[in-house]
Amino acid sequence: VSERDAEVLRSAYKASNVRVIPTGVDLDFFAYRPPSGNPGIVFTGSMDWMANIDGIEFLLRDVWPLVQRAVPSAQMTVVGRSPPPALVEEARRRGHSWAFTGWVPETRPWVWDAAAFVIPLRVGGGTRLKVWEAMAMGSVVVSTRIGIEGLPVEDDKHCLLADTPEELARALVRVLREAPLRDRLSREARQHVEQN
Repeated sequence: VSERDAEVLRSAYKASNVRVIPTGVDLDFFAYRPPSGNPGIVFTGSMDWMANIDGIEFLLRDVWPLVQRAVPSAQMTVVGRSPPPALVEEARRRGHSWAFTGWVPETRPWVWDAAAFVIPLRVGGGTRLKVWEAMAMGSVVVSTRIGIEGLPVEDDKHCLLADTPEELARALVRVLREAPLRDRLSREARQHVEQN
């Protein structure tokens, strides 16, 4: 589903008949709305998958204290089934403004209500359809490079890419504070999804 995958098949396995069929998104279902001015950040993904657990632990422990110091009103919502009770308890114990929804029938309202869509993944593979969905809906994506790997997007045009705790916090704070940046990234990302 990505040129990167195709290249691995060609080089590592000497496959000669490889075609890329890009992933897509329903632009009507994932309708565009300008990004919210709410100080909310959202993550969507099954919380019984180890890569998501690792990413959310990283966000909770290493990134969020920096975000909250800069924007005390910032709020984080983790939308996804089976959040580990220990992780929920740790967020509560640390006094973070975090909510864990558990399973929901529909993620769109959560994404539309947030200023930023964060993907703090440090491990994993494949392409992530939720990136296209978030971009189509107008949410500003802030991701690690692994979190968005395999997708043809440009940093500071379609999303913000950051890998260290300091970089991720700085990117999230920018999205929360800078309405012109939010609006520009939102429009560019939606246009990119429509065209590709």
